[in-house]
Amino acid sequence: LQAWTKMTKTSESETEPQPYPSDALETGTLLDGYRIQSILGRGAFGITYLAMEERLDRLVAVKEYLPVDFAVRDDRSSVHPRSDSHEEMFRYGLESFLKEARTLVKFKHPNIVQVLTYLEKNKTAYLVMEYEVGEDLNRYFKQHPHPAESELLDIFIPVNEGLDVVHQHGFIHRDIKPDNIYIRQDHSPVLLDFGAARDVVKKKSDQLTRVLTEGYAPYEQYNPAWAHQGPWTDIYALGATLYLAVTGRKPVVASERAAAYMRKEQDPYVSALKTTNANYSRPFLAAIDRALAFHPQDRPQSLTDWNQMLQADLDATVVIPSPGSAQPNAVDRTPGLGGASEVVRPAGQEPTNRRLLPKLAAGLFVVLALAAGGYYLWTGAERTTEQAGKTAQANIPEDLV
Repeated sequence: LQAWTKMTKTSESETEPQPYPSDALETGTLLDGYRIQSILGRGAFGITYLAMEERLDRLVAVKEYLPVDFAVRDDRSSVHPRSDSHEEMFRYGLESFLKEARTLVKFKHPNIVQVLTYLEKNKTAYLVMEYEVGEDLNRYFKQHPHPAESELLDIFIPVNEGLDVVHQHGFIHRDIKPDNIYIRQDHSPVLLDFGAARDVVKKKSDQLTRVLTEGYAPYEQYNPAWAHQGPWTDIYALGATLYLAVTGRKPVVASERAAAYMRKEQDPYVSALKTTNANYSRPFLAAIDRALAFHPQDRPQSLTDWNQMLQADLDATVVIPSPGSAQPNAVDRTPGLGGASEVVRPAGQEPTNRRLLPKLAAGLFVVLALAAGGYYLWTGAERTTEQAGKTAQANIPEDLV
């Protein structure tokens, strides 16, 4: 969830108390059997609490719908729009929150935070989720810089598989970043904070409230009218998170890339393929670049497709995006004396050895034809008169003789 990066550390001594928002529910408040203990974080759409489920004596995370821009809490704990002009937006957001809750509660995947139930109370709504203990990827990458490719695959492939199930039901996360991917104490990964998710099947993208984190958000989140949001939007953010792991830095902000395109300048994105770190294979780096393609149509359209790219066999042909271009590149892998070798080439351009084959075949054909003709003339010379032989020999090219 939004602020679990500070609250759910691997030991209690590492936890840091959060400032208590003035509009938050008081500690000790009981919500249908869930007693509020503290604040986990405050985001644009609401407040997340640490609570105790008294019936089962377990900690849970409770997220309250309380959008700071157009809602307030009164003295009786009820939440309502700031003014009449905010009524429609507040109701729309609340309906989306509840629709999302009714959908997410049906999902059960070990690498997606489990939504246990939802509540309607205080004229707003609450999501009750499992409380995960671990550390976020921001902290993890600092402690384990440049993790091995196999280690990163062990983190991202399960998360992608879980998120793919959510995508298939028409929802996207829209706020994936290192803060929202946790490594549990048993080393398994889990994706948190679906508070930014919205139904993208029946709603136009320009109706979605803008939620983004710079460096991880693609341009369609900055400008929803430019392109529709979908699984490719989350794939960009996942690619950006992997890019951080591989290179040690975030990708260039999408708005800067858009500005460069509008000025007809080169895309400022620095390809992951340019890394000199030998820990990563070319197909793996190419898959990161593909996820970070500027135009949505140039990215993988599903997490199933992207998982295949991330795990591409070294002997396979891999599609590589050319940053700033809709035309991808490809890598050809052919066996060599030292094992597999590779050449990066523009799409549509055949490898050098493939282009030379027709030319070599044509040249060989000419040589054989000349040899056959020479042989015929040479044997014919022996069967004719000496003068005829001289004439025939005079017609034979010197280089063939």
